[in-house]
Amino acid sequence: MVHLNFTDQALEDIDQIAVFISKDAPKFAGLFVEQVFEKVLPLRKHPYLGRKVPEFDRKELRELIFGRYRIVYKIIDTDIIDIVTIHHGAQQLSDKSVFG
Repeated sequence: MVHLNFTDQALEDIDQIAVFISKDAPKFAGLFVEQVFEKVLPLRKHPYLGRKVPEFDRKELRELIFGRYRIVYKIIDTDIIDIVTIHHGAQQLSDKSVFG
């Protein structure tokens, strides 16, 4: 089974989104965090479940859509997936070093 690793960037993204949500709906901020972690669990058995990230078109760089957000992950090898970033779907991804 594949190990899921949340990068520092992904954890920071989750935290920032939760802080934003908590301003209007504190209860939903915690729920959002839980649901992000649940959303990626199927990747342990099905790493290619998500689609290729359109901005990069690389087989190993993929994403799951979660509400208005994109959970971007990188398949490192057959045993490791890095959850790279959680990004609002209305924004295009930039060529950050986290996608390297």
